[in-house]
Amino acid sequence: MKRFALLCAMLWFYVAFAAPVRAAPLTVVLPEVIPHAFLAPDGRQMGIYLDVLNAVAKESGIALRYQIVPFARVVRMLNDGETDLALVNRDAVNPAQASALGAIYQLDLVLWPARGARWQSLSELAGKDVGRLRGGCQPLLQKTQPKFNEVNNFDQGVRMLDVGRLDALCGSRDVILYAIWRSGLPGLATLTPLPLTTTPVVLMANPKVNSALQQRLATAVAKVMAGPTLLQAKARFGLH
Repeated sequence: MKRFALLCAMLWFYVAFAAPVRAAPLTVVLPEVIPHAFLAPDGRQMGIYLDVLNAVAKESGIALRYQIVPFARVVRMLNDGETDLALVNRDAVNPAQASALGAIYQLDLVLWPARGARWQSLSELAGKDVGRLRGGCQPLLQKTQPKFNEVNNFDQGVRMLDVGRLDALCGSRDVILYAIWRSGLPGLATLTPLPLTTTPVVLMANPKVNSALQQRLATAVAKVMAGPTLLQAKARFGLH
């Protein structure tokens, strides 16, 4: 009997942790922001997040398929059980509704100045024109009462910044910097942004995803993030 129990335990361990996982691809929803996750003109899915997650899929042996959506929908889809996995700010998700499998990115949120400006504190923003994308930066800046200007994308935002239609642009440092290079405005890249906060972007799993698959993914995330994949992905888009 003891030998039988031992064999059963060994078989369970092999199935859960050692045997290759054969399962239908898991769906991951990603927030649509260039260069993190976006559709190229030819329809291909591209971005830093996808480069990292492709490495995670290869390391874990679990197939992943991606759905790129406006970032306001990502948390809702995860909370409503419409996806297996999602890349989100961990604080935006109810811990009882999802499991964190590991951070794959750090979003450095900044306030990028217009030419001739240098913001030293948030108190200076009262009444100033601050660009943002789809309601972003609201919790960080609402107490200072700037005049928020919604932009369709960060390419538009940096062009407005360049011609003085905005006093500042709020968003991720890497996203804004990439938009500056895309828009051919290298002079804006030499300006000094005001750091606001750093937010980890975490791979979260729906509780319905098999626990063995979650463990494999978490292990793969840790291994990939310990290597050069993220730096290589950022370098591919001219970011360091």
